[in-house]
Amino acid sequence: MERFERYLADTGVASERDCLLSRHSSFRIGGTCALACFPANREQMLGVLAAASRFSIPLHVIGNASNVVFPDGGLPGAVLFTGRFKELTVKDNVIRAAAGVSLLSISTVARDLSLAGAEFAYGIPATLGGALFMNAGAFGGCMGDICVRSEYYDRES
Repeated sequence: MERFERYLADTGVASERDCLLSRHSSFRIGGTCALACFPANREQMLGVLAAASRFSIPLHVIGNASNVVFPDGGLPGAVLFTGRFKELTVKDNVIRAAAGVSLLSISTVARDLSLAGAEFAYGIPATLGGALFMNAGAFGGCMGDICVRSEYYDRES
């Protein structure tokens, strides 16, 4: 874990040792993890994923931890929170957003640009990464209805 923590410090990735996970969950439940990582952009996130693999650190990827109940005994290894990865751009009426962008932000941008389809997401307390992974939805709409393309990192390959 020490080499992994040194990697985070050397690359400017914010981290917290012995992180109390309940502080990051909307339910405020759960124990600790040895290290929490908070990458701010794609490069940092990819670096954390690669370094965890290289140093054989168990890594759990969590978005905003909305509706996540962490175990009281905590989690082994490290937790990567994507909530600071908030890049959002709009070009030719297409919203491109990073894993940590809130659905509230996406639905608000869509509304402001008069783009229909994302209204269902307004009240969902989630970030884009988790919402896509779970195909979040409400009020008759879901992420699958509005997602044109997504990129993901497969740690197995």
